Amino acid sequence: MASTSGQPQFRYTQTPSKGLHLRNLPWECTEEELVELCKPFDKIVNTKCNVGANRNQAFVEFGLHKLLSSCKPVSN
Repeated sequence: MASTSGQPQFRYTQTPSKGLHLRNLPWECTEEELVELCKPFDKIVNTKCNVGANRNQAFVEFGLHKLLSSCKPVSN
C-alpha cells in the first residue's frame, strides 16, 4: 500500500515485531490469564501485565514473529 506521495507507508516497511501490546484488559487480569490467552499463538518469552495509566494494558513477547505478521490492529 502506498501513500498519496507514492512512498510506502511506514508500518509496511518495518520487519514484524515479536511483541504484542494489549489494551482495555479487565483490571483483574492476571499474568496466568494473559499467558493462557496468548499461548495458542506462539511460544511466550516474556509478559508484563497491569501496566499503563489505568493498569489495564499488557505486553507479550513471543519467540517467533511468524503469526504476529498476520495480526491487524483493531480500532474502537
